[in-house]
Amino acid sequence: MDRKISFPAIGSAVSLGGGHYSVQPAGWSFRQHVHQGCELLYCDEGVLHEWVQGEAVDVSVGQWLVIMPGVTHSTINVSGQAFAYFSVHFDLLDSGMRHEASAAPYIHIRQSTPALRRLFGELKELFGFGAAKQSGISQQLKPVLKAADRLAYQAAFLLILREIWQLSAARGPHAVTGRPAIKPAEIELARTIERLLQDAVLQELSIDAIARELYISRSHLSDVFKKLYGIAPRHYLSLLKMNKAKELIDRGDLSLETIGDRLGYSCAAAFSRQFRRWCGMPPVQYRSRKRADG
Repeated sequence: MDRKISFPAIGSAVSLGGGHYSVQPAGWSFRQHVHQGCELLYCDEGVLHEWVQGEAVDVSVGQWLVIMPGVTHSTINVSGQAFAYFSVHFDLLDSGMRHEASAAPYIHIRQSTPALRRLFGELKELFGFGAAKQSGISQQLKPVLKAADRLAYQAAFLLILREIWQLSAARGPHAVTGRPAIKPAEIELARTIERLLQDAVLQELSIDAIARELYISRSHLSDVFKKLYGIAPRHYLSLLKMNKAKELIDRGDLSLETIGDRLGYSCAAAFSRQFRRWCGMPPVQYRSRKRADG
């Protein structure tokens, strides 16, 4: 008797952005700012003093902090000692995770686990954080050229995020009061907007057109979507197009002109400019690197 176990296709849950490992002196501070995506912070030495929407959050050695999109925060080292920390920015592409993330401005893991310690140890070995710590300088995460190393970085990051998500679900994230509540009708509308944005990746469907289709203003569309998902619909659509562009380039059977046309760009040059903004390199260079990595 034939037996088959089926499972769904699953796209990437997150899109990894830039990161760094930094050693900072006593009294160092970084201005108040906001990210469109999420930021993951880990304190490796000393105490990382964060102000998150006016609330003081002290991140001690071995602790993790995830700051959600659109949340105002700053770093102020009020202690008399230096500190070292790891930071990486990322975007949530999984709708379920974005919905959960919208419930609170941050997740603070105050007690590490063996799994988190082991995974951060893998990152330290991969990127050589120890050298920066010993020399007292900051460094951007070095380029990972080997495909196996890139996979190791992504795998470790995803497992770290999974551990943090599980711990936050079990212990409950710190919540800041004042975040606007979202009504059931707004949740339904936001999810409808997301479905239409997914459809817009390979269609000539603008955010203005989606608003007209739903008989709402563009500002109301943006407000409702950001309230649930913590990200502007324009930025979310850009992320979808970026990942679809990478997927089509990786296939290798389509010209860059065809890919740009499918994604709604007027010409190859416009697509190339946008891809450079996404990835820091033109699509032809991205394709060459992928082929070289095998």
